Amino acid sequence: MTAPKSLIINSPYERPVRHWKDDRGTLKLIEERRSAGYEIFNIRNNTRRTESLALVNAIRERVAAWRAAEYPGITSVTRGLLEQLVRPIHRGAPIPVLLLPDRGDRNPDLVAGGSGGSQAGNPFPR
Repeated sequence: MTAPKSLIINSPYERPVRHWKDDRGTLKLIEERRSAGYEIFNIRNNTRRTESLALVNAIRERVAAWRAAEYPGITSVTRGLLEQLVRPIHRGAPIPVLLLPDRGDRNPDLVAGGSGGSQAGNPFPR
């Protein structure tokens, strides 16, 4: 195998669908999501072993099933937020930002478009 053009092979906006696997110094492209885990290297014996993170893998499966079932058990407010956050984003498009309406109980400097003096719009007023 020749050297890959890029080690980045998945979109940051979609579920990973493939991963690189090290096979004795050669990278192989595997067409599935990598199982959660980590490697432990023993430099005394020149060995390595992989420890699986079973709980993380179980959570991934449950979240995928929850998403596929269209988020059962959520409130209407949460559904509205998810619809704003998970809509498709394409390259070059700005990442959606949630702007909260000003209810009058927030610091005007922290509200988008706020007019709280010379620090207006500054999320870190002095």
